[in-house]
Amino acid sequence: MDTYHHVSFYTRKSRSNKSSESDIYLRVTVNSKRSDMSIGRKVDPRKWNVNSEKMMGRSQEAQELNNYMDVLKNKLKRIQQTLLEKDQRITATTLIRELKGIGKNKSKMTLEVFKEHNEKMDRLSGKSISKSTAKRYWTCYNHLEQFLKEVYKTEDFRMKDIDHQFITRFEYFFKNYKKV
Repeated sequence: MDTYHHVSFYTRKSRSNKSSESDIYLRVTVNSKRSDMSIGRKVDPRKWNVNSEKMMGRSQEAQELNNYMDVLKNKLKRIQQTLLEKDQRITATTLIRELKGIGKNKSKMTLEVFKEHNEKMDRLSGKSISKSTAKRYWTCYNHLEQFLKEVYKTEDFRMKDIDHQFITRFEYFFKNYKKV
């Protein structure tokens, strides 16, 4: 498995002229296959150094842009390392997709998921579940909301962070504060 990738930055001169700024693109090459993406930044073509693939000068604008491009390179290295650890195939397209966050599930929040569930149960209320059951779901939602505020000092909690400790704390909260 070849794990080498090359990262470069370039500007698109065909879409600019001397008086306007050029878009900056990131190119990732793995096994002679390349994939490009815009980094969402622009630069005056006269201030772009083609050889160093950076903005020339020591202005704050140049430093911020060059630092941003370094951050992107470092993110790509971390993504590659993660893919290697997971023993996944590394391609230029995969690296770009991971960098953009395409295909990743947005981290769902506990109360958000619970609310969606309860709204579905409300629609089933009186049909396949009783109205009192739907009401109990909302009571549990309110208890969870209070638990998060009192114990974790937060408005919501990421689903992927729920672990055994979270569950036992919630159980303890019920038994000691809600007398359930």
